[in-house]
Amino acid sequence: MDKNRTIETVLDLETGELTEAAVFLDSAQTDEADIFKLRTLIEKQIQLHEVNYVCIYCKQAIAIRGRTNFIESSKTYYFTHLVNSKDCVIKTNNILTREEVQRIKYNGAKESALHENLKNLIAHFLRLEPAIKEVLVEKVYRELAISKEWKKPDVMAIFKDKKIAFELQLSTTFLSVIVQRTLFYQSRNVFLIWVFPHFSLQSDLQKFTQKDVYFNNSFNVYVFDKEAQEQSATEQGLVISCFYHEFTLEENVVSGKWVKKFIRLSDITFDHEKVTNYFYDSDAQRDLLKLKLEALQKSKEDARRLTNIKQKVKSCLDYLRKFYKNDYDPAYYSGYNPFDSLTEPDEILALNEEVKFSTEKSSVIYELFLTGNKWVFLKYICGEDKVRKDFSQVSIRGKTIFELIVERPDYNSFFGHITLLFRMGYVLTDADYATHQKLYDDFNFNTSEVEKEKIERWAYVTCLNSLWSKDTATELEDIRKVLFAIMSLKHGLIIGSKFTVARQVTMNFIEFHPEYGHFYLRAMKAYGQYDAQLNDDKSGKLRSKILTFKEKNPPQKPVLLLYEIFSEV
Repeated sequence: MDKNRTIETVLDLETGELTEAAVFLDSAQTDEADIFKLRTLIEKQIQLHEVNYVCIYCKQAIAIRGRTNFIESSKTYYFTHLVNSKDCVIKTNNILTREEVQRIKYNGAKESALHENLKNLIAHFLRLEPAIKEVLVEKVYRELAISKEWKKPDVMAIFKDKKIAFELQLSTTFLSVIVQRTLFYQSRNVFLIWVFPHFSLQSDLQKFTQKDVYFNNSFNVYVFDKEAQEQSATEQGLVISCFYHEFTLEENVVSGKWVKKFIRLSDITFDHEKVTNYFYDSDAQRDLLKLKLEALQKSKEDARRLTNIKQKVKSCLDYLRKFYKNDYDPAYYSGYNPFDSLTEPDEILALNEEVKFSTEKSSVIYELFLTGNKWVFLKYICGEDKVRKDFSQVSIRGKTIFELIVERPDYNSFFGHITLLFRMGYVLTDADYATHQKLYDDFNFNTSEVEKEKIERWAYVTCLNSLWSKDTATELEDIRKVLFAIMSLKHGLIIGSKFTVARQVTMNFIEFHPEYGHFYLRAMKAYGQYDAQLNDDKSGKLRSKILTFKEKNPPQKPVLLLYEIFSEV
């Protein structure tokens, strides 16, 4: 931690974002211009009583300061409390009054011989300008005669229709003075021109004041140096040395170099909307090049990402081909499933544009449902949500895949295939609902075992279609007997059992599925079976079974899926 820093973390009260000094002020990625623009913004907020950036500990306003290490030729920036702030747990003791320091320093510079000489020279050359109407030196300026707010610029002039205040800056002025005067003149539609006696092109030798000015003035610095004075005498009018940045884009970096040019007032652009001025709009050039750089970088990144996506998709396709050919999961031996690398929507979209299982290649999966071949692959592909499947428009001989599976004579394969169909998100059509209802309507308890299986298919599909999320469809296969027993309670039928009496089903359930016993007993009550079965229990065996179950109170399994299907319970 830098010993100059009293604040390591700053809070933005407007956005809630945190700014770490070690990250923002020390990062090689942080542009120095951004630091100084934030420094100015914070000071403006302080003066306008609209503070957003505060110390995270005491919620008081903060500022950005800096120190130069001349031995190491480096600068250190840091966040600090305002001098007149209240106590804070991390604040260092300081008895200096910042306002007094500012006033002494600023006024002391105005009393120097150099300041007096430059001020009079500027006024002299301005008076030689035909377009200048009036030149005032060290005269009080206020908007109204009775206004309490006033300033005394070094030189004031009227250039065409514009009021211009010239402020000489010979030594370091605190940022608050710059901002205060800038706000004062801007609010009165007066253009402020800060003038320096000299300017170094070496950043380490530039004063904070100069940077506070030019970073917020489109990188323009106005200097009335010896060369400008001599040129003014030659041209018999005010000539200023303007230093500005010309930015270029080289090797994926926006870099700027200083350019110096003699300018007249007529060369300056005066922005009436913002009440600012500049000779060369370096900010606009810099922003344009940054946008160009971002576009170039995005283009390269897009190209890299496209290549990466193609590689990922190829790996997934190779994986599926091998899986389909051999009907075993290649990841079982390799430990790597390329589908795990697909995390972004555009990657998944690119995969499905190649796989096409939801369009023209849907027949591949459709055929597996019909033939029962490659069960391991089918089970995987139905559970892989990144591969989109759609059979809503597919039919054979006018029948949907649901209808064909329901009509399949193989009892055991029906449950496996219908589960996978729902797992991959199949939505029943009107024809499917009619087929489903027919299974129930045709049921006759006294019919053959084959006919009894129809009601089991009806019950199982009913349960699958009741799920909130089809992702859990495969979990129903393991509790099929449990589902049939509860469906028997709900519909007053005996489903999935060879018993002929309802209480026999209940006793069998309590004995062989005690882990769902509590839910089953609640279902009996919800569907009016509890009292009815007990009243029919002449031998007392059922009552005894229930009592023993309650006394043992065996551990119960989670029943969220059951609540989804049997919401009445």
